[in-house]
Amino acid sequence: MKRIFILCFELAFMFFACGAWAKNVTINLSPYKGKDVTLMLRNHLSGLNASDQATITLGKKGEYYISGTVEAKCNIIMKGVGKKSRFVLCNGTDTNGFKAFTDDTFFAFIGTLQNPITVEISNLSINLQEHKGLWWNKKNDSVRTEKFAVKIYHAKKVDVSKVNSLLKNAVCTNFNLRICSNITFHDCVLENYNNCFAGGILWIEGRTNNVNRTRTVFNKYANGEA
Repeated sequence: MKRIFILCFELAFMFFACGAWAKNVTINLSPYKGKDVTLMLRNHLSGLNASDQATITLGKKGEYYISGTVEAKCNIIMKGVGKKSRFVLCNGTDTNGFKAFTDDTFFAFIGTLQNPITVEISNLSINLQEHKGLWWNKKNDSVRTEKFAVKIYHAKKVDVSKVNSLLKNAVCTNFNLRICSNITFHDCVLENYNNCFAGGILWIEGRTNNVNRTRTVFNKYANGEA
């Protein structure tokens, strides 16, 4: 009996180590075109870890609204059907138990040093909602309120392909990557017209290697860095 128990334990450990119990979650946002999908994405991504994978699909052209932080600690595939399938980033507010920003970013894809993740984003747009005035200007606030559209930490592979991103009139950076490897930006148009001294297009920080940019355009209009 003892041998059977030990054998079962060893088999269970082997299955876990090989990722046999990993979750593979597909989130189809097409039925929610024109709606705020922040809370739904949070609910689907909650509890996933670096052995799991989530695929977020914008299967129809249109706008899908994000009004706060969406965090994932798993491998991510996020894809659309072209630049007219758009995430629209809104200045969310805390209401009725809903906390808009749990981090300084809209999308947070976060691995760990021991368990880095992979991130693939393709065939979509990530744009800031059109608005008047300057959003998240720390000079007008008692706390730092700058934002990132996409933040990726501790990734062993980042592949961004055919992505358009336009941010206007906000202290906001399109992409922030930290401690990532094997980074590729291909066939993208990343634009930042923030009209201030802070925020950029692509920040790559920490221990990073193997970065490739092909057929990708950066357009920046401001007094800050790109």
